[in-house]
Amino acid sequence: MVALTLQVDAKLAERAKRAAERQKITVDAMVGQYFAQLPNDDRAATKNATDQLIETLRQLSRPMGGKPWANRDELYER
Repeated sequence: MVALTLQVDAKLAERAKRAAERQKITVDAMVGQYFAQLPNDDRAATKNATDQLIETLRQLSRPMGGKPWANRDELYER
């Protein structure tokens, strides 16, 4: 683990402490959870996730039906 020193306003520190108490965790744990939610800048992981999504969409896609007429005239003959 890495030690991190933060400088915040006293009122903000009190708010953070109360919020952490309500969650029954420490302020350190709360800050750690926040940092854990930050997006990963790993472009390879993003590309991999995107590729998997595209492949899933390809597998799940189905024809949406076709038009039963060949041209505009046939459409209006009905």
